[in-house]
Amino acid sequence: MLPDLKTKIAVLMNIESFRTYGLSLPDTEEKLPFGPDTLVLYVGGKMFALTSLTPKGQGFANLKHDVEDSVLLRDHYHGITPGYHMHKKMWNSVYYDSDVEDTLFKKLICDSYLAVIMTLKKSEQKRLLPLFEAWQSAQEAQNEYTL
Repeated sequence: MLPDLKTKIAVLMNIESFRTYGLSLPDTEEKLPFGPDTLVLYVGGKMFALTSLTPKGQGFANLKHDVEDSVLLRDHYHGITPGYHMHKKMWNSVYYDSDVEDTLFKKLICDSYLAVIMTLKKSEQKRLLPLFEAWQSAQEAQNEYTL
């Protein structure tokens, strides 16, 4: 039996796609500062995302967010909770294999990336923001092409 074409198929994030997508952002570096089990993504020398490479239970990524947005996201999605081992007002834990679909997960990664960029020196912001805008345009063009 063929699936109903109106049925929405959820695409969910996982550790591999999280890493690939995060590293695709301009000037992103990956490091293991907390040991071999925790992958941290940086921009401008500051972390914007981290995840356990060997999760015990359901895996998640910690992402930085605006304080007001964090509360709204937590209220709306079961898969978004206050950041585990992080500043609870500014960081969220976003769970893989939850009600947070891939497109939202990617948006949250970008939001975290941009939140950190906005804390950098003005000269770094001026350098990185156009790179991000070009990256974003390329992503949108690629998505239109593949649809």
